[in-house]
Amino acid sequence: MLGVWAVARQTFSQSLRMKVAAVFIAILAVAIGGMPFYMEGDGTLAGKIRTYLSYSTGLTGVLLALVTVMLSVAVVASDVRDKQIFTVAVKPLPRWQYILGRWLGVVLFDAMLLFVALAGTYALAQYLRGLPTNPSDRRAVETEVFTARAAVAPEPIAPRVEELVQDRVRKMREEKGEKSTFELAVGEFQAKYGGSREEAEARLLGELRKQARQALQSVPPTSPPYGQALVWRFTGVHVAAGQIEGTATFQAAAESLPLIRLRAGAELIGRVMPNGPVKIEGVEGRIETIGDDYLDVAFRPDDMKRAQIVRLREGSAVRVTVEPTIQIRYQAKPLGDAPGDVIPSEWRIRNPTTNLVYVIVRDEPVRIQQSLTVPARAVDEQGVTEVYYFSRPNERTGTGATVQILEEDISLLYHVGGFEANFVRGYVMILIQLMFLAALGVCAGSFLSFPVGCLLAILAIPLGLMRDFLTDALKIPAGGGDPFTVLGHYLFGAVKA
Repeated sequence: MLGVWAVARQTFSQSLRMKVAAVFIAILAVAIGGMPFYMEGDGTLAGKIRTYLSYSTGLTGVLLALVTVMLSVAVVASDVRDKQIFTVAVKPLPRWQYILGRWLGVVLFDAMLLFVALAGTYALAQYLRGLPTNPSDRRAVETEVFTARAAVAPEPIAPRVEELVQDRVRKMREEKGEKSTFELAVGEFQAKYGGSREEAEARLLGELRKQARQALQSVPPTSPPYGQALVWRFTGVHVAAGQIEGTATFQAAAESLPLIRLRAGAELIGRVMPNGPVKIEGVEGRIETIGDDYLDVAFRPDDMKRAQIVRLREGSAVRVTVEPTIQIRYQAKPLGDAPGDVIPSEWRIRNPTTNLVYVIVRDEPVRIQQSLTVPARAVDEQGVTEVYYFSRPNERTGTGATVQILEEDISLLYHVGGFEANFVRGYVMILIQLMFLAALGVCAGSFLSFPVGCLLAILAIPLGLMRDFLTDALKIPAGGGDPFTVLGHYLFGAVKA
């Protein structure tokens, strides 16, 4: 394997000297370094950081893919063009070691560039993280951007749909005249669409399922908590590892209220939420106020007299434990015209074991993905929580909107780790893609000229992006269609697999 390493080192050095690599590196450095200063996102700091991370990672992948293709083709094609391959061929170096060494050298060069891009992007993301912003935006930065979360879908509504359909069919069969309502409906479907009675009955049941699904995913305006609500049940939510430990500085205690003020850093402030539980030196309290650089924590009168709180003095360090939180991510859509740009709404998140309920009243923007944060105490020890949504009528006009939230448009997210692990994992996936392109480029350069080899290797990039479209377009029965379509069917089927 010494021959492989010798070729890899020579390839790495050759790549460093190539002007095309220097040009792409300069473009990448300017783009990644300049993005934070002209990219705004949705106007919030969290949106700006999300946009920066997304665009910088995508741009890194595209530029390094082009560099990889050009370098991997050039290092082999230039040897063939300049006849240097003949001097290599007479040496005691097997051809496979030469090809492997060329590939390994390009991959090492890619890994170096990728590491530099990763470090630069991470450093600038941390710079953006430290910029001043309001408390709610700070919470989004810390709990939605700089964290790793797992998503849980609600329990499927299919069983409830079937229950509603069976109940509806039973009632239709009980409503009898000359014939039951169910038989009359089957007859109408058969007269309208033709076919056998079984086909008409299947169409009727399909329509009943559609109506049941619509009923379970939409709610008219009503007054909670006794009106009609959308209900979701989430299971498998594991939030035990989500506690955040931090340090704050004690400022003062209120004279007439069981309240203390702490000066805290941006990261800690971003982890708390209004009225959320928090522990100060092991004593449980509740977040009363969140400022730009301070927290007001309220206690029960008896807890305010505990030794851990009484002994605090101005300027002393305080150990703060922030309880874990969960986020509900969703998109609400009005059915028909909404009476305004927002929908008055109420959410209730309930622990089914303790019956603890968190109530959030808010105005929902129309057709925009939103999220809300609640303490993880809404989840019981079995990892189950229930979520209720009410569409409230407008207090002034008394009118409201029927709101639809599809089961695929709502999910629950909970903390599972730090941002760094996911960030590095994304760049590792880019490196794996570059390794494939390097192998393709080295192979193409061994029998094609530089321009043709680059064209062949670059074609792999759009083909990879179009994979799903091509495999869907070429879904044909085995043995059907013309020979080229059949070949494409099996080729892209193998790529997708």
